[in-house]
Amino acid sequence: MLSLLGGALLIFLARVTDVSLATLRMLFLVRGKRYYAGGIGFLEVIIYIMALKYVVDRLHSPLNLVFYALGFAAGNVVGSFIEEKVALGQVTLQVITDRRPLELAQRLRSLGLGVTVTHGLGLNGRHYYISASPERS
Repeated sequence: MLSLLGGALLIFLARVTDVSLATLRMLFLVRGKRYYAGGIGFLEVIIYIMALKYVVDRLHSPLNLVFYALGFAAGNVVGSFIEEKVALGQVTLQVITDRRPLELAQRLRSLGLGVTVTHGLGLNGRHYYISASPERS
């Protein structure tokens, strides 16, 4: 019984790992980091195939299938936490205003955001377009 539970736990951890890696791989692809994405994808698929083989070889135990599915679900949650902490995603604030745009831009910069201000002419006169996002080092 202990080896059955140990195997199910191994499957769970493998799925959490490979699904979390899949999340990171997609984020790297979106950011144009194809070589990082390729390396992560390499590890991801090795872990995935090993976990799947383990489950398929032991289909007589529904516990393995349940832990496989639980690992997939937990991997999505863990992957989102990792993305949140590493902040690989892109968040952008966009504002169009005709009131004190340079003061707004300065305030956003004081909060540590990278800010770009452009201006244009709209139907009712000059407007400023302010785009702000977290600065990357």
